[in-house]
Amino acid sequence: MHPKYYIHHVSLKATLDLVSMIETTGVSALAVHGRTKEQRPNDPNDTEAIKKIVAHVTKVPIIANGGSSNNRNSGINTYEGLKQFWKDSGASSIMVAR
Repeated sequence: MHPKYYIHHVSLKATLDLVSMIETTGVSALAVHGRTKEQRPNDPNDTEAIKKIVAHVTKVPIIANGGSSNNRNSGINTYEGLKQFWKDSGASSIMVAR
């Protein structure tokens, strides 16, 4: 197994375990960012990981984050780009901070 894939796999498993635990606390919603703490804002957002978290969670809505870019000319920074991120993530809503 490639080391980068292994780290992602372990990280996603740990994230799913954490999300399951958080879900039992009675929270009303959970925001999920599509990058790890080591990744920078211009690294690709892992929409597939967010989608897996959405599928894993059963009790709370997921708010997807990380779908924008520091590059002002990026298509993701448009209304259409954000709508596509929302659709692709499967989340109940999205949030963006710039």
